[in-house]
Amino acid sequence: MNRQEAAQLLPLIEAFIAGKTIQYLLPAEKSQALGVWKDMNDVLFTDIPQNYRIKPEPREWFANLHHDKSGTIHTTKENSDFAERMQRPDEKVRVREIID
Repeated sequence: MNRQEAAQLLPLIEAFIAGKTIQYLLPAEKSQALGVWKDMNDVLFTDIPQNYRIKPEPREWFANLHHDKSGTIHTTKENSDFAERMQRPDEKVRVREIID
């Protein structure tokens, strides 16, 4: 490992210490698909730094929907609540991304 690789691994190590999940990019022959990230319980960091990442947090947003199939999307619950008072939507939906 050289200094540049160590610098690239440092944020991953710090995240692992802080309790974040570290993921490893599986080789195509093991995953049967490209770009498959696997959660790791014990991290050895034996591969190049680009094959590791901190598992992304799921994104969340809110939709205020109306009976005419129109609506508005909001990135925070506070904005959705404010718009609800102004628009009176028929339905409010909270959407959370699923990350495998």
